[in-house]
Amino acid sequence: MANTIEIDRERVLASIRAYRDFETDRDRQMPDPLSYADLNWWVHHAPKLHLLLASLERGYFLNPAGIEWGSRKHDRSLRRMVEHNAFAELRVRLALTQAADAIVGQQSQLVLAGRVLWEPHASGQPAALTTLPHRTAHRAFRRHKRALIRRDPPVGLKTDIRAFYPSVAPRVAEDVLRPIVGASIASDVRLALEKYAIDSGVPGLPIGPESSPWLANLVLADGDRALERHIDVTSLRWMDDLYQLDGSRGAVEICHSDWESAIGKRGQTVSVPKTKRSWELGISGGQLLAEGGESHGDIHVWSRKRDGERLAGRLFDELRREAPKASLLNHLFGSSCDARISRSRLTSAILDYMLDHPEQWECSCPRAVAYMKRYASAEQRVRMITVALSLAADGFVASEQVIALCRAATGAPSQVADHQRGLLARALLDLARATSCVPLRIRARYAAWRLDAHHIERQTIVTGEFRDLHPSEQRVAISFAHPRRHHWWLEKQRDSGRWPITAEWRLNTR
Repeated sequence: MANTIEIDRERVLASIRAYRDFETDRDRQMPDPLSYADLNWWVHHAPKLHLLLASLERGYFLNPAGIEWGSRKHDRSLRRMVEHNAFAELRVRLALTQAADAIVGQQSQLVLAGRVLWEPHASGQPAALTTLPHRTAHRAFRRHKRALIRRDPPVGLKTDIRAFYPSVAPRVAEDVLRPIVGASIASDVRLALEKYAIDSGVPGLPIGPESSPWLANLVLADGDRALERHIDVTSLRWMDDLYQLDGSRGAVEICHSDWESAIGKRGQTVSVPKTKRSWELGISGGQLLAEGGESHGDIHVWSRKRDGERLAGRLFDELRREAPKASLLNHLFGSSCDARISRSRLTSAILDYMLDHPEQWECSCPRAVAYMKRYASAEQRVRMITVALSLAADGFVASEQVIALCRAATGAPSQVADHQRGLLARALLDLARATSCVPLRIRARYAAWRLDAHHIERQTIVTGEFRDLHPSEQRVAISFAHPRRHHWWLEKQRDSGRWPITAEWRLNTR
């Protein structure tokens, strides 16, 4: 077990900054409606350490650690996700920070996705736990993959772990952490994970918080060590997706068996339907590795040259395929926005197609939101809300996409005609009141407020409906209050409400 790092005021603030930077990345699936403006204000007006820690404790214990929402898998089934309370994630981060050196040092060279780093946010600031950026990690993964494809090993095996995150029980995480960080820190993390599971109803490691991949990689460390003992087999891992390649079937099978045994001791099992052996398919290991891969070189060139017609044409072609590839769509959406191509008849046709066929981009919501915000016309923004209301009938599984459409439609509320804003705001408020998905309730009400602030402010605060909202809804609803008109109400929320920091921020912003 490594030496414990003392948690002082600057260390706490460094963790909050690192957390905020991760959560405001453009590719977050469920970004905060307030972009953590309240947390950012708090960092700049932070009290002394004992008051700072007391505020963290209050935010953690008074509110749910997490709330469930749904994301589509590629087979259109439900992936149960957790939107976390910032104070729950900060509690886990600060616990792990006390043993940061040990946690970072525990990672094998196989760890790319979710690789934890220990580095300062900026020059002169203390180090904080953070994550190797996804783009950097995935670039390294693709580089290793391309090198192996060129070498073309004769045999290969591809596999992953069955329901990996749900299979990591809080007690498993504690058992893994105890020899690394000590019993006290391991117990704190277990208790936080149990609160996540109880409050959200989603078992195992919550999918969403930044710390979850750090813990996931620690759970997989025994399996990594088993792989590293087989020097005659080349392994490549992206979280629980694993490739094992070599010149002989026997060597790969022995390596796979040892890895399966190692992860089995932590309660994980291999997904048999997703396990593929190249020799059973009549292909080489390199060909197995290349399956589903595709060069994006042309897209990079078109983006650099701002060749909008080719980017838009390629995007339209991919959207109209029977089974569009989410990774390629993400690249095309992102490149189109980064290249700042102009709106055209083709971009308009693409958006109309997206609204007619939302199932074609349901696994690419973050980048699709950016694209829709940038290129949608006023009429298309109105259609987005209509489509969102229709998709909401599908329940939890569609919640990410419904939220994406609400965000895109109200990203530029001035582009929605005055006479339509009130009606659309009321429709979104009805959705917020009717759905059982709390993250959707939050975003639908916030989107309604963006369109008709006065009406939603009255319906939420003046009528007293605020008291009946879910605790997580209340935080965003506080942002509807006017610092002067609702001064007394905000003071009450600051002094005795669930989100005193948010209320204090709103009192001090104009």
